[in-house]
Amino acid sequence: MNSFSEADGDIDGGDLSGGLALDARRRRIRFRAWHRGTREMDMVLGPFVDSQLDELDEETITALERLMALPDRDLFTWFSFGGVPPEHDTPIFRRIKAFHAHATPIHV
Repeated sequence: MNSFSEADGDIDGGDLSGGLALDARRRRIRFRAWHRGTREMDMVLGPFVDSQLDELDEETITALERLMALPDRDLFTWFSFGGVPPEHDTPIFRRIKAFHAHATPIHV
């Protein structure tokens, strides 16, 4: 089970905010994006969250919390190989996937 799990709330449409203010939810997401349990998912979610989190509205943050509550093995498979189930093919999932799609080489 990853650090943001079903134990934190009902991932099927329930409230995962834990009653926290939006700023506290952002801090929790930022930490959990980099501490998933698998380095591969840290590298998928961490850079996206660092770059985009402050721009996300509350509804999108809730969707991100639900996505992050899913098991790493499923998320990694969907991000890497596709086959995402329709119920998880959400705008935030597609936004993260697009964040990592590079049409040109990345210059470091």
